[in-house]
Amino acid sequence: MIDQRIIDVLNELLGAEQSYLLPRLAESGIFVAGPSTNDHVVIERMMGANARRREALASLIIESGGAPAPREADLESADLHFQQLDLILPRLLESTRAVAVKYDRAAGCVSAQMSASSLIAQHNAEHKADIASLESMVAGATNATA
Repeated sequence: MIDQRIIDVLNELLGAEQSYLLPRLAESGIFVAGPSTNDHVVIERMMGANARRREALASLIIESGGAPAPREADLESADLHFQQLDLILPRLLESTRAVAVKYDRAAGCVSAQMSASSLIAQHNAEHKADIASLESMVAGATNATA
């Protein structure tokens, strides 16, 4: 059984993954123009990874004797429907960076618990890779409009 403080940290990360822009993006109809097709494939991969991370966090919380905390939807992202992907990329990059910061902070709080520490390190590495991909996409979109 994991310490309640670690369950709280895992719940905080689960909340960050749930309020992250990606789940809302998955519900939206994004307009993808020809040049953005490759970017859309990356975004879809990120959406799948987000769902997998949410599932892994919830599973670890339950296996550790805790319960996933309820979450509220992020209403600030309600305007995503039917926007062009290149216009959403800067917001998605900002949202990804914010989630990565939470993982950075959480890593120091769970170092004594191997399963939580390992999961957080893996998820954090995924977010860092996503940041690099998004920075490249944002730069490409900026160069295309300049």
